[in-house]
Order: sequence, then structure tokens, then C-alpha cells
Amino acid sequence: MPTRPTKTVFRRAGRMLSAGGFVLAVALCAAMVCAAPTPQPPPDPTPGVSPVPATAPDLRAPDIKAILDRGELIVAMTEGDQPPFYYVGPDGQLAGLDATLARDIASRLGVKARFNRSPKSFNEVVELVAQGDADVAISKLSRTLVRAQMVRFTKPYVTFRHAMLFNRLRLAQHTSEEALPQLLRGLKGNVGVIGQSSYEGFLSQYFSSATAVSFKSWDEAVAAVFELRPSAITCTSVCLPCCSWRSKSCLICTTSNTRRVSM
Repeated sequence: MPTRPTKTVFRRAGRMLSAGGFVLAVALCAAMVCAAPTPQPPPDPTPGVSPVPATAPDLRAPDIKAILDRGELIVAMTEGDQPPFYYVGPDGQLAGLDATLARDIASRLGVKARFNRSPKSFNEVVELVAQGDADVAISKLSRTLVRAQMVRFTKPYVTFRHAMLFNRLRLAQHTSEEALPQLLRGLKGNVGVIGQSSYEGFLSQYFSSATAVSFKSWDEAVAAVFELRPSAITCTSVCLPCCSWRSKSCLICTTSNTRRVSM
């Protein structure tokens, strides 16, 4: 029949148009994708300033951070020398056990040590740290209840015995040297101590019948003993060598009580 070839032709033409339309649609989509603008990053909120990369939080303790930022460790000490712990040497430099310890701590932190020697007493040394005007006190300090309420102490790094320096003439008026232990157990009279030091507490604790007489320095206290005022002073065995050359005029005895030095 003449109509069948015609239908076949139309069908083939329709399929070609459909395929051509599909190709045209794909081409149009590709052109639209290519013509679409490339996404841009959001604008910098602060023009001219590059963003700071995120860093790990600073977990250092505030007091350690302050020392490192400052670049120095402030160490509190009394203004008066306390050999062999700290003293000014012949070269004018601070020397001694405590001075060396302070410099070693500062070196391990990567900073320098700066010594504040404005305190006139051991109690003032502790108060300087409590007020935040010094980072640490390294000044032949003993732990006392009053001081422990203001600052924290390390474990003791030195332990030595208490000692007493007697005037032989005054001692002979009361007892013989052989009976000295009995005299010490019930010690009475005036006993010299360094003012605002731990010795004031030690004296009242171990010799409750004695009366404390305060002095500003050991030299002043020792001179007072040789002038028979007071009859004795309490100190540590470390300070005894400075008095040994006068042993004909004084008697030195140590006790079983110990003193521990901390920071």
C-alpha cells in the first residue's frame, strides 16, 4: 500500500528529531554549567589584615606564664647577709647556697634571676611574696603557722640543729657547765633572738619561761651577749663559726631541736 512507506518515513523523521532534541538539551545544559560563575570565598571581615590561624590553648599556670613573659624570676631575700646562704662576695656579687639555688631555678625556666633585698626581716620576705611583689622567697626561711597561712612552702632542702650561745661569766653565776642540761630544761631570763624571725616562736615553744629580747642582726645579738645582755641567744649551728673565735668568753651548745629551711 502506498501509505506504509510514508508512515515509515515520518516515524524515522520523528525519531531523528527526538534524538536531536536530546542532544540539543544536553548541549544547552553543558553551556549553562560552563557559563555559571565560580563560587568565591566569603570576604575578609577585616580588610588588609590576614586571618590568624587557630592555635592551641595556653595551659601554663598564670604565675609561671607571668615569669616567662617578664623574662626574669624575682627572688625575695632579706637586706642583711646570711652566710653561707646568701651574702655579697669580695667581687660585689651575691653568692651563697640560696643565691646559687635561685639562679639555677631561673636558668631552668630560661629567664634571669633578679633579687629583691628590700625586706628588713624574714617575715617581710614572706609578705613580699604574699603581696605578689616577688615570685619566690629563697632566704633561709623556716616554716611557721603564720607564714603558712600566706604562702606555700616547698619540702625542706636544709635541716640543721638549733644552738645557743651563752656568756660564760653569766652562766657561771647560775650553774656549772656540767649541769647545763638541767639549766636548759628550765631556762629563764633574757634570751636574744632576731626580731620577726622564726626564733621568736621557737623560743616560746621550747623555753616558755624565758623572755625574748629582739635584735636586728646576729652581730648585734652576739655583741649583746658579750656585754652580758642578754645571757644567751638562740640561733642555728650554721651561725656558730662566726662566734667560735671568742670561745674563751662564750659557751656554745647545740640542742636536739631541728630547724628546716624551705622556699
